[in-house]
Amino acid sequence: MGATQSDVKRIDPRKEQLRRLGNKYPFGDPELTKLIRTHRNLQFSRGSSDTTANNDFILELAVHSLHSDCDTAHIANNEANPDVKLRDTKQDARERKKVIQFIEERILPTNFGYVLETAAYVCNNQITQRTIPETISDPFGEDKYLNKFLDGVSQSGRKGGRAALEIMFDACVLMKSETMVNNQPRSVGSSDMIDLGYRLSIASFLLSSEEKLRTEENDAGSSFWESFVPCTSKSSLSSLESLSKSLQEAEEEMANQQQPTFYASASSDTIASKKQPLEKHQVSLDAVTLWAERTAPLFSATLSTFMHYLLFPDKPYPPSRTPFLF
Repeated sequence: MGATQSDVKRIDPRKEQLRRLGNKYPFGDPELTKLIRTHRNLQFSRGSSDTTANNDFILELAVHSLHSDCDTAHIANNEANPDVKLRDTKQDARERKKVIQFIEERILPTNFGYVLETAAYVCNNQITQRTIPETISDPFGEDKYLNKFLDGVSQSGRKGGRAALEIMFDACVLMKSETMVNNQPRSVGSSDMIDLGYRLSIASFLLSSEEKLRTEENDAGSSFWESFVPCTSKSSLSSLESLSKSLQEAEEEMANQQQPTFYASASSDTIASKKQPLEKHQVSLDAVTLWAERTAPLFSATLSTFMHYLLFPDKPYPPSRTPFLF
């Protein structure tokens, strides 16, 4: 027998929303619930749609994801005294804010929050060629850009190495220029790409070890965090330069090939780069992908690991993914 009208009316719209979103994005129901609430909190705090990027994006994600845990706990557990949970969340948010601010100010490249949001979440068509899935209607009043937000989280953390590498690449493009000239190949400095991965690896470690580090900080004093600032010693720079050189060699190898052979068809970037050679020390996205597959298969995991511990600090890394261990 078919479903009656009364059966249709009894469908929980929240569960239906989670089911539909779960079919599109690589997250379970608890993760989707958290992300939906994080997005709602983010938009409520800004008071506008997410058509522009913000330098405080990373800090906003970190703090609002904690508050989303508080909201979820109240609904799931029907707590008699939600003020206790709220007070604990506010304390966690203050401590987390300190760590995130240090990461933004001393670890990550300048304005990385802005470039990450623009590359992964705002999806400026001058920077990225990604298409956003059709919007799923939201019966609970969340912003109509929810799909764009979920797609950004997926691309930067859960959809594999190629997707994360593209976000990192686009971020490097943005760090040099906010616009691009049409019909010219996208390229980034090889050293810029390596430097971003290096800094993300440190940031990932700080987020994944946050609770332990707070304890060690109490014992070591105020200078404790300074030990994590990216090193500028000759030996460290030499290691990064070696990686940068190997990335340049991948670009040179591709430039000497008549046709790319590492996957079925060339991207528009590759076709353009054949017509117009890149400047010295510049590399294309295809070269970065080739280099990562051969030389540094976990390079893209620097971003994926960072995003996971930024949004899900109390959850273990997904067993189907390999985190970057610093």
